Amino acid sequence: IVASVETEDRAGDLIQASGWDLAAYERNPVVLWAHQYLAPPIGRSLRTWVEGKSLMATIEFAPTPFAQEVRRLYAGGFLRGVSVGFRAIETEQRKSEAGRRGILFKRQELLEISAAPVPLHPDTLVSGDPWRLPESGRATADALSSIRRLWEEIGALTGAPLSGCPGLPGPGNKAAAR
Repeated sequence: IVASVETEDRAGDLIQASGWDLAAYERNPVVLWAHQYLAPPIGRSLRTWVEGKSLMATIEFAPTPFAQEVRRLYAGGFLRGVSVGFRAIETEQRKSEAGRRGILFKRQELLEISAAPVPLHPDTLVSGDPWRLPESGRATADALSSIRRLWEEIGALTGAPLSGCPGLPGPGNKAAAR
């Protein structure tokens, strides 16, 4: 997902990607529903990094009914927004080329990433297939990967043209992909 981008948001603010402090977040990589700090998380970030002018993350949803409902909303295209909660460390006032006033966040500590129906930044959206992990999480993804490798080895040993592993998402089996 694209969690934050270094362009002006709807409030006229801009967050510098090079200023992200991810150390504390990586020890507690929570994903929340709409910045609800008092509610249980709906997921976690498996990997969070800065790429160019963007803060990126790979997300895994929790195995709770609500988290899985949110996952299905993303998968179905009904929900696309993402937002970040952070603590400002270094800021300054800014004025955009259009004359809008806002804040330039030069250094900031990431606290959480949220699934957001209407994010403050219109460009912080899911990209590609960020919710590619199966519903039950990393262990299932690892098991599917192992099964896929075994299937390919069976095909190599038998000389049979096995184009895809039945029932599993992956190359040669597009119908089962999520």
